[in-house]
Amino acid sequence: MDYYKLFDLEIVYNIDKKALKDRYFSLQKQHHPDKVASSYDEKSAQINKGYRVLMDDFSRAQYLLTLQGFNLSDAKLEVNFMNEVMDMHDLKRNNTHLFEAQKRIMLQERYNNMQLELERQDFTAALSTLAEIKALENLS
Repeated sequence: MDYYKLFDLEIVYNIDKKALKDRYFSLQKQHHPDKVASSYDEKSAQINKGYRVLMDDFSRAQYLLTLQGFNLSDAKLEVNFMNEVMDMHDLKRNNTHLFEAQKRIMLQERYNNMQLELERQDFTAALSTLAEIKALENLS
């Protein structure tokens, strides 16, 4: 199932979320299990899953990369980034508020970089950046 096709969206990272939401409600009206035969339950589930994937920035990037043949589990983190992560662990022990602020900044920088990489269709770089985002989001 191609979620971009399902929602009649261009296959890009920067989607029109309002158009996605409008199309989602339109499709749900057509395929909701309460309104149509039970055979449409699967279609409604696909619509829900597609909406969740495309509405979330991380999931949409991962899905877009998957469409291009890239798998997040194949991404390798660079040593420099791992050093940054270790520094973040130290920062968390010493100053939780500064840790949270720095984590937000690092995530925003990486989302911005990934957006540019996807626009340039530099999928290898985008995959690496997405792996860094995942690692940062997992910092607690």
